[in-house]
Amino acid sequence: MRHPNKIQGTYRDPYTTYANQRFALGQVMEVSDGRLYRFALAGAAALAPSNLDSAKAMTANFDTLAIQATVDAGATTIPFTNGATALVENELAGGTILVEDVALNLGEIYPIKSHASAGGVATCTVTLEDNVTVLNALTTSGKVTVRVNPWQSVIIHGSPPVQLLVGIPQTIIGLTEYGWLQTHGVTNCLIEGSVIKIGHALRASESIDGAVTFLDYTEATQADLGIVGWAVIDDDTSDTLFAPLFLKLD
Repeated sequence: MRHPNKIQGTYRDPYTTYANQRFALGQVMEVSDGRLYRFALAGAAALAPSNLDSAKAMTANFDTLAIQATVDAGATTIPFTNGATALVENELAGGTILVEDVALNLGEIYPIKSHASAGGVATCTVTLEDNVTVLNALTTSGKVTVRVNPWQSVIIHGSPPVQLLVGIPQTIIGLTEYGWLQTHGVTNCLIEGSVIKIGHALRASESIDGAVTFLDYTEATQADLGIVGWAVIDDDTSDTLFAPLFLKLD
């Protein structure tokens, strides 16, 4: 089921998991105190509560792909030559196809509704979501990049993370189960480091999967990881424990 806006959830909903998909991946839910959540599918392993998660890894085989045939403005499908990694049926459904051409296009991004399976270095034709059509004609000299939905097959973030950070669950979401990842508001998360101060910016950890830690703006590698939220507690014993933060992924 798709909802065009945020849905209003109960305080119980973030602790609920599902065997089947109930909402579009990435659907936003808000509870009455303003906390936000995104509907997600667990990927390669169960998702532990109070651990920061990321989108699944994607290879360069999904980047800069050749358009297989001319696509007219107004078309509802786009064919491209897949990279060396095979695609299962509808693996990209709910994701996006992005146009790289500069001369005749403006970097359009289109939502993907469906596609058939495609082997490596084979033609894959994606169908765009209902009522979405190609704005500007595409030629075989053009290139596209495809991306899965960030909330599809989510994993606990690696250290350091190499994909988009997508949220923190409040309960165990089992392998291939669906559930809610918090993206905004006060929550709990695994901490790396022994000193956390109120108001300090926090980032994903470089050394502990699923953890956050203090962001030092003067240290290039740390700063490059970006802010995920701010500490809401003074705690000098927080290393490898859980501590609260105000999460700001949404």
